Amino acid sequence: MPSYNVGIVGAGIAGLYTALLLQREGHSVHIFEATNRIGGRVYTHYFTEAENQYYEAGAMRIPDIESHGVVFSLIEYLNGHKDVPARMEIRLMDYVYRHENNGMYFNSSTVQAEIMSLTPLTAGWESLCSGQVSLQDTLLKPADPKGISFLLVNTSPTITLG
Repeated sequence: MPSYNVGIVGAGIAGLYTALLLQREGHSVHIFEATNRIGGRVYTHYFTEAENQYYEAGAMRIPDIESHGVVFSLIEYLNGHKDVPARMEIRLMDYVYRHENNGMYFNSSTVQAEIMSLTPLTAGWESLCSGQVSLQDTLLKPADPKGISFLLVNTSPTITLG
């Protein structure tokens, strides 16, 4: 397989992961980043060294679920790499999705509720009257072919540059 020189724009998680995969395959990679740090939208700002003195300014939480498996595999790979010093290892914080003591601010008041059990009915919202349909039902319906044809015939796309 030939080796290529590859340029990647952005040192966010996607750019860094792409660089890792390409380097593992023997390609030369240069990452171009506009800011003075890596990580892109994944950013924790620490106010002080004291415990719990931080602010999540980017991607806040990533639950350990199947669809995020590649993220956790990447973290495990990086933390286990011989060239990563212990001080540079990625530290994960506990992800608490729900807890009996969670408080919620809802309809201008604080309520105790387990978020997974909150439904429109338990929240006090009016249910749909007979004959009404929900937005979800409407969005899941296939588009009307006659309406699509009308739009294609009676509109002209406009592209404005600069």
